[in-house]
Amino acid sequence: MKLATGLDRIVWKGTSSGCFSIKSIYRKVKERSWNPLEEAWKLPWNVGGPQRVQVFLWLVLKQRLLTQAERLKRGVSNDARCIIFGHGVEDVLHTIRDRDAVKKSIKEIIKGAYNWAKHYGSIHKRERIGRHTSMEDFMGIGKWICIRSNGVVKVNTRSASVGGVLRDQNGDWILGFNRRKGLCSIYEAELWDILDGVTLAQESFHGKLSIKTDIVEVIRDIKEAFGVKFCFNKTHYLSFTNEAFWSIDHVCKEDNMEADQITNLAFDREEGLQLYVDSLIITL
Repeated sequence: MKLATGLDRIVWKGTSSGCFSIKSIYRKVKERSWNPLEEAWKLPWNVGGPQRVQVFLWLVLKQRLLTQAERLKRGVSNDARCIIFGHGVEDVLHTIRDRDAVKKSIKEIIKGAYNWAKHYGSIHKRERIGRHTSMEDFMGIGKWICIRSNGVVKVNTRSASVGGVLRDQNGDWILGFNRRKGLCSIYEAELWDILDGVTLAQESFHGKLSIKTDIVEVIRDIKEAFGVKFCFNKTHYLSFTNEAFWSIDHVCKEDNMEADQITNLAFDREEGLQLYVDSLIITL
């Protein structure tokens, strides 16, 4: 065998390149106890969702969420007890199963995922009507006005803008609207744009309202309180208490781009409510 010319150097046997890596030493130490072909490790990567969801599930399976037990293990805490309940050990199972707040969040996530799945399926089962709109937007018999709303908050300044689009039951453009707001949260911005959309629809048009938003918490609170907790005046409150005349449902962000685009336009516009009788949306 002919040896290569050059200077001798130290190489790491664990890799084909001879370079040391944490991954290679971990595999070397764990290779007898770790079976990468086990079905459990394939589950996170088979989930049809965003990569961040897959990574979260992977961390759950690997018991690597930064719980109190994990903090103690890493030496950044001296107590493994749950800081909320004050007893027991806060491990991954306790965090995702035992806390009431987590249970409620999981229920809302499942509900939102189900609504998203229904909406996504409807898009692929039937042709869209007009642009960005499907028959799923207009339910039941009679005249429906679909309000797609969106609130945007800039991270660096916390300044907000709100806006949305009104379309009729045939999917045709009725009106677009937006306005600049002051400092507020994304939750508050979403409430403001729904209020603007409902106000315009009820004052200028006659028909039932189908409201679409991508914030699950707003949908939940409006359905539970009908506006008592929010800024709706008495007229809007009376309309919202009769569910025969309105519905509010979740729409995924990817299918709410029309409202998102017109909302972002408000940052470059004058203050006050801006109305657009013609579509300003550029279809890519």
